[in-house]
Amino acid sequence: MAAQAATSKKETFWIVNIIGLILMFGFGKIVPPFGPVTEVGVAVIGVFLGVIFMSLFSDQMFYVSLLGMAALVYHGYLTGAGASSAFLGSTTVTQLIFVTALCAALRSTGAMDVLAKKLLTAKALKGKPQLFVTVFLLTGYLISMIVTFVPTCILMYAVLDSVCDVAGYSKEDSFRKHMLLGLYISCMGAYAVPFMGIQMTSIAMQRTVLEGYGIAFSEGTYFLTNLVVFVAFLVIYAALMRFVFRCDLEPLRTMDVTKSEKLQSTPDHISKEGWIYMAAFLFCIVYNLLCSVVPKSLPIYAPIFGFGSPWIWLLGVAVLTVVRVNGKRLMSGNDMLKNGVMWNLVCLVGMFSILGSAMTNEEIGIRVWLIEIIGPLFSNASLPILVIMVVIIVTIATNVVNGLPCVLATTAIVMPFVCQMALESGINPSVMGTLINVCANLAFLTYSGSVFASLILSREEITQKFIWTKGLATMVIFMVVASGIGIVLSYVL
Repeated sequence: MAAQAATSKKETFWIVNIIGLILMFGFGKIVPPFGPVTEVGVAVIGVFLGVIFMSLFSDQMFYVSLLGMAALVYHGYLTGAGASSAFLGSTTVTQLIFVTALCAALRSTGAMDVLAKKLLTAKALKGKPQLFVTVFLLTGYLISMIVTFVPTCILMYAVLDSVCDVAGYSKEDSFRKHMLLGLYISCMGAYAVPFMGIQMTSIAMQRTVLEGYGIAFSEGTYFLTNLVVFVAFLVIYAALMRFVFRCDLEPLRTMDVTKSEKLQSTPDHISKEGWIYMAAFLFCIVYNLLCSVVPKSLPIYAPIFGFGSPWIWLLGVAVLTVVRVNGKRLMSGNDMLKNGVMWNLVCLVGMFSILGSAMTNEEIGIRVWLIEIIGPLFSNASLPILVIMVVIIVTIATNVVNGLPCVLATTAIVMPFVCQMALESGINPSVMGTLINVCANLAFLTYSGSVFASLILSREEITQKFIWTKGLATMVIFMVVASGIGIVLSYVL
């Protein structure tokens, strides 16, 4: 049986790769130019479709990224030297290399586990079950920003299991089920920081789309929009657990959370190394956000913020490789580049930076063609209607297929209209880009929606009935919150 499954998987791998290669390298040779799309433009569409198709069936995007860049060179969109320059010279790629290295170093200290323990055992939460649930969910969001999705979800689930055991909740209890779902959603804080993680792939493409209209993508807007949407939703969800879903929170009132086995095994204090890494990380985050909001016309901008978003991370890592703690070097440059950097993600981000620029290049006609064919659907839609449509479509689609293809396709189709609105009415297009990313990660109804969905769907407490009733209701509530906040922030920011 196992041998048959392995053979079937191998056959699927080759079929997917053959179809993907035909789309990347053969589509432009088979399909003639049409409308405003040039011969090179048709080939670029083929590369785009090939990358999306292969991303649906493969978890190894390293070779897909390289094939995509090779195809763009093969079709003459870029020269070999031009592709190398566009990829290695990308500020987004430079930033990603050093951000992932610093995050890996911070995670290794266990500082985030200690922080979670301190938040959940705070005296202010004792005897206040509603506040405890709210802080519990927000802790998952905060920790996941740095520790990433899977480790945070595993950590928070382990803490929840201990809390439920101490409080006396059974596995069939509604509280346990709703907390599992709430914590899963809270761990999507892993996609909140715009200069680290898989979200940099879609941001790279959105950035190049906006640049085609002379608009700069705002990292500050991305972070703030994500923060407001998730904090608002998690606070509302915590209240709904008690007043709508009727979860019994009373056992939490007299519970002693310090008896949790998981929290007892966690150290009480952050190590000296952890504090240094955390301070460096927070400094770089604040610096990046200030780069987005401080007016460039101020005299202090050039001398203080002249490093820009990418290079402050490089500088931070450089300083940390010099710092010594107890006579030992804090960070090893060699180990950092070897074990800390997510090279698979680096290649993916670099390729989509190039592909995003290609999809919006006026000379090859794709942007004009997309506006012509999608125009009747979106051109007369007001911003509120467009936001609601995008939130609903992306959220539904991402529960059927992987979120990355949803983001890329939606960005290519919708963002040109949003950019045109921005030029005409002054709205902030970065908010729509953020909403696309936010909704593309909200996948938990099916296993096919996300590789991470198994973390919640495989739990014995989570039944299909729960997912397709309470889970679906939760998703609708999230869409309402995201749409409302997205519409307001588009005009305010």
